[in-house]
Amino acid sequence: MSNATTMHWFHRQSDWRPSRESVVARLTRRLKRDDSSGCLLWTGGRDRWGYGKIDLRIGASERFTVQVHRFRYALSIGRWPVLSVLHGCDTPACAETTHLREGSHEENMADCVLRGRKPSAFAGVRGVLFKLSEADVDRLLSLRGRLPARDVAAELAVSPVTVWRYWRGWRPSALRPQEVRSCTP
Repeated sequence: MSNATTMHWFHRQSDWRPSRESVVARLTRRLKRDDSSGCLLWTGGRDRWGYGKIDLRIGASERFTVQVHRFRYALSIGRWPVLSVLHGCDTPACAETTHLREGSHEENMADCVLRGRKPSAFAGVRGVLFKLSEADVDRLLSLRGRLPARDVAAELAVSPVTVWRYWRGWRPSALRPQEVRSCTP
């Protein structure tokens, strides 16, 4: 959903169906406090990643679905968030506004990796994106000029493009020094 559509929804309060109060009432009805974590958990419909979702309408015909945590955050700050809305509690179903903050997509992805929700694509040679061990890379480099890239690729079960990239000097970050960046604001 675009920010323009959402902002349009916020500014056409007289055309809301259901009204803003009934949307807030629907939200409140489907939120349950988890005393152990302090989270306000959405008990309604969720998407495949576990984030709560709710349908909103503009006028009589236009309808769209928004994520509950983004919508509650927008209501609390008075505008639709431009950036991603990040969970401090690590619970996708949580809609507690004190657990939410606005942040960039890069911060959100770094946060996912740091909290173990998403494996790092660059977590060592055996990370998600890497099929080759350091010994495989050494073998690949030693065959440069001796075998065609397609034969080396077949032997190592990678694509010829991967072989060409290594031959031209590309290395995954796990095989070169890297800077560790923090995702805290």
